[in-house]
Amino acid sequence: MTQSLATAYHPQADGQTKVLNQSLEISLWAYIGPSCDDWAKHLDALSLSYNFTPHPTTRFAPAYLLRGYIPITRSTILHSPEPISRPSEKEGSPQNGAVVDATHETLSRQTLEMMELFSADCHRAQEALMLGQHFQRRAYNRGRLTFEFDIGDLVLLNPHSLSLLRNESGWGKKLLMKYDGPFEVIQKLSPVSYRLWMPGSYGIHLILNIAHLEKYQSSPAEFGERPSKSLNQEDFNEMLEYEVEQIITERKKKGKNGTRIIQYLTQFKRYLANLDEWLSPNQLKNAPDILEQWKRDKEQSRPHLR
Repeated sequence: MTQSLATAYHPQADGQTKVLNQSLEISLWAYIGPSCDDWAKHLDALSLSYNFTPHPTTRFAPAYLLRGYIPITRSTILHSPEPISRPSEKEGSPQNGAVVDATHETLSRQTLEMMELFSADCHRAQEALMLGQHFQRRAYNRGRLTFEFDIGDLVLLNPHSLSLLRNESGWGKKLLMKYDGPFEVIQKLSPVSYRLWMPGSYGIHLILNIAHLEKYQSSPAEFGERPSKSLNQEDFNEMLEYEVEQIITERKKKGKNGTRIIQYLTQFKRYLANLDEWLSPNQLKNAPDILEQWKRDKEQSRPHLR
């Protein structure tokens, strides 16, 4: 089992889990009470019903693909009053070796047939899932351009997909700014996830998906200085950020609600030691490499027990 973590404002990670949660949520709406506080009572029944229902893509029930058969429930017995056939040796004596061998041979043949049928059904289900993923991938990627950013590139934010303009009022929302920036890429976590150097007044996570970013192209020099508009970039000048030189040590300090907060004694470039400050990990979010290097050095210096 592998973890697939989602990025901020782009929770596209584990599609199968998302579909399962959506199905359970829709089903719970039909059973919960007016106060919506008894949903936990219905989870077992809904989970059983979901596992016994054929999936629209594979055409098989999840319980069958997991165990090779559909488990017997109370409703199965009520709707199928016929007795369940089981192998029996009443037709011959246990001392009669021929009859016993014939029974085992019959059971072995039936077992092999059941295994072959189950293997073929699993193969059909896998092919159906791959075919469904192919069509979904083709529909999702239709008309999309593939590109990546590197460290040091300037990018623009889409304030609409990030809900940065939710406080704007008036009738002319369609005429609001389309992009905001530029911002510098300071870390590339994956081809679709990037950490940006941004002001703290934006109040959003610094790691963003590429779906919210656009490549920045500066204005040609022959046009001279052109007016620009930004949302919350004033603190780029009012709240100057100091470049971190290194982390000296760390400590744990008691915070609100009795929680323990880790702070790092930080030294800044071109500043004396008497100006070192204790900063939290959130205050060092624009210096991820130095913070990660400190954690690695601390882990390596820790004695390991054999």
